[in-house]
Amino acid sequence: GKQWQLALQLFSHSPSRNAVAASAALSAFAKADENAVSVALLRSLAGLQVEPSAAAFNAASSTRYWKESLFFLLWGEVLGVAATAASAGAKVKAFESGGQWQSILSLGRLGTQPGGGAAGMVSAVSACEEASEWARTTALLLQAPLPPEAQQAQGPATATRCSRMRRFRAAMPCFAVQGWRAALSSLDRPDPGLLLALLALFEPTLSNRLARQEEADREAATVPCGCNNKVGVLAPKHALPGISIAADAECSRPKVHKSLTGGKYCSCDEGKARNWKEALGEAQAEVEKVLEPKLDAMKKAVAELEESLGIEIDASSLSKVRFLVRRFPRKAGQGLWACCCQSQAAGKCQKDAEMESRFWRSGFHHE
Repeated sequence: GKQWQLALQLFSHSPSRNAVAASAALSAFAKADENAVSVALLRSLAGLQVEPSAAAFNAASSTRYWKESLFFLLWGEVLGVAATAASAGAKVKAFESGGQWQSILSLGRLGTQPGGGAAGMVSAVSACEEASEWARTTALLLQAPLPPEAQQAQGPATATRCSRMRRFRAAMPCFAVQGWRAALSSLDRPDPGLLLALLALFEPTLSNRLARQEEADREAATVPCGCNNKVGVLAPKHALPGISIAADAECSRPKVHKSLTGGKYCSCDEGKARNWKEALGEAQAEVEKVLEPKLDAMKKAVAELEESLGIEIDASSLSKVRFLVRRFPRKAGQGLWACCCQSQAAGKCQKDAEMESRFWRSGFHHE
């Protein structure tokens, strides 16, 4: 269960981080269902000057979840990575796993696409046969010419299916499938809408992880190490009336950064924020500045009522009123204050305190 972590460490510290090493690491992540880690690594390849390859996206797609598998394959296509026969086979396998035989056809003529070949065509025909969708099978066979390598197909299963394809080809003129032919031929042109529709199949959970990763990328500063420093710094997100504490609103000062884990590893609660007393004092002073004149106005109004009504009012409690600032609400990112974590010098981390890296932020204690 921990092999993927070893693969991550080996790749991170390898002097020669290349496409082969990346593919090996991605394969380990996929086997452990650590798809968010695969996403982070693939995103980091450009920064590491590693050219993404079909092998890398194929390795990431070997996860057991068909929608996430499809996502990685389509991601490679969007980046213009040349597909291989393995890519086509993996794509069909993903759809087969999800029972999405219709989508296999909607991807176009697999046998004539780059990397499709006999494997793509045979897999598509097999999927249609298993779903008992003979009309679609015949349409697919009519539309795509028999791949040359199908003549030299290896293995009894492939040979049998290719033989079926030849028999279907001979019998097809007897069937009226003009509608299917037109529908399939219209997919020869790249269709961005189709890709977006297929991406919509992607699991919401992983989509959320991607969103969180993007937010982390925007917020993260170059913080080398955190070493279990649980003391935070309160900072206003925007300029607030009468409050001018030392911490800046963007937490961009050296060794101070926004918490990527919602304050899990650093705290700005009472007694835990380094500048709690200072922030509280500034806020309390502003509250009293605004509210005390209102209390004076209320005392004056009481005196006027006593005179106009000829009565005596007990207003002694007004002299005891004091509005105290209790806390700085920050739940779920709400409120006007942020909690900034303090970093420490690199090289002084404990053995079990993981460090920030270019492509790993989720779940590690780097604050």
